[in-house]
Amino acid sequence: MVLVLVKGNDMARWAEFEKNIEAGFEAYSKAGVAELAMMPVPTAPAPRSMVNGPMPLRLLSGTAPFDVYGFSLGCMKSLGVGTMIGAEIKSTTHKETSIDISKGGVRPHQLESLAKLAKANGVAKIIWENGGEIGVLHEDQIVAAWEGYAHVLQMEEAGRKAPPGFKSIKWERFEIVDWGTIGGLPAILWLR
Repeated sequence: MVLVLVKGNDMARWAEFEKNIEAGFEAYSKAGVAELAMMPVPTAPAPRSMVNGPMPLRLLSGTAPFDVYGFSLGCMKSLGVGTMIGAEIKSTTHKETSIDISKGGVRPHQLESLAKLAKANGVAKIIWENGGEIGVLHEDQIVAAWEGYAHVLQMEEAGRKAPPGFKSIKWERFEIVDWGTIGGLPAILWLR
């Protein structure tokens, strides 16, 4: 089991932001843009020794590749019907200049999964609420971030000093987005 310590009020803010993203799923569906859902985190039954009573207990047994998954419905001119969509949701209480590629930010496996999706012509996004402002990192920037990070890891494994700046993603690389209306319903405009 992995425990992630979160500074200050970040966890509550992230949960609220995640609910706002999830509330927009109906709007994207109603407008014929996409069917979206939150990715379930893999679990496994707990050992009998941990179960106290008739209620089954499940423990985290893995990690999800990203938070949101779905497919396009063909209403967007740039996407065909059935294009896979994946997105990772992040939130920070205070305005930051970058988000780390680590357990405290975008995890390496999440960035890699989104980069693979982008390279396979899917829709891959990182949605980051940064101190109250919402930004979206698009496919080309996700691929560039992953390739830079993977290159730095190779350099470090070879015992060479890696250049700075490849273990985080700068805020300037994100497109600023806001709330709007899709299909007559309010939603954060991250999927376009």
